[in-house]
Amino acid sequence: MLITRVIDSIIEKWPRSQWNNPRFIIRIQQDGAKAHIDPDDKVFYNKLGQLGVEDKILIYTQPANSPDTNINDLGFFRALQSKYHCNTPNDAIDIIKHVKKTHDDYDHKKINRIWLSLMGCYNGIIECIGGNNYKISHFGKDKLE
Repeated sequence: MLITRVIDSIIEKWPRSQWNNPRFIIRIQQDGAKAHIDPDDKVFYNKLGQLGVEDKILIYTQPANSPDTNINDLGFFRALQSKYHCNTPNDAIDIIKHVKKTHDDYDHKKINRIWLSLMGCYNGIIECIGGNNYKISHFGKDKLE
């Protein structure tokens, strides 16, 4: 799914003017869940090689207990999760349909608030000198819109 959904979309949408510039590298960060692929997975990198992007797209696993700076975890995935708990899919196909529907129904105006939360996390990480014992500050995101 990572290749067919994420990597293919990156290849399709990344600006061609930047694609051959060696300064631009795409880094995909995943948490340490066992369901994710190993960053050294040879099959994954062989597929990237077949697509001609093995030096352009890199995958990393977030270190354990590191501050969470994954914007999807901060907002969108939590929104999906809260809606997911309202339904009970019976199988993987139902789960995929539900996630797609939730994505389509998601209020895209909330994305700005998610970015503001991410900035709050960054500020908290800086204030506690890189640690993960910070609280996300509340700074009236609604008023900033």
